[in-house]
Amino acid sequence: MGIELGARPSLPTCPQAGPAKGLCVQNPGSETILLLSGLPFTDIVMTASVHLHDGKVAAVHLVPKQEDYARFRSILVEKYGEPTETEIAEITAISGAKATSETAVWRGNAVSITTIERFQRIDESIVVFGHLALQLEAAARLEQAKRDAASKL
Repeated sequence: MGIELGARPSLPTCPQAGPAKGLCVQNPGSETILLLSGLPFTDIVMTASVHLHDGKVAAVHLVPKQEDYARFRSILVEKYGEPTETEIAEITAISGAKATSETAVWRGNAVSITTIERFQRIDESIVVFGHLALQLEAAARLEQAKRDAASKL
């Protein structure tokens, strides 16, 4: 997609009028999450965001509809091979309906890809391309902030 994990993002700002002509950032001033437009997928509708840690790309989140999960997963299998980990879980929707949801992970030395078939909503999936070192650093910083806040109680 043209986004380098672990590096500072270098994407253009989206035009204020008219459709995006290629990948661009909708909110360039944000220091934590950049919303993307102009994704290269023409047949899969999704939202996308870049998550930053210390100004570097820690993760890219793609949120397609659940109905596109199998097709998106097959693209990943074609490109990266079978996932290194998979898990099937039963989930319960707010309405009480039950469904299964697959989580698949491709883990390398520096990068991981995680797909969750049903994420936050029963009709949405998520695909996360993550820079492992930056994600671990961000998680450690968050835990320290929680401990600091708890010690002030």
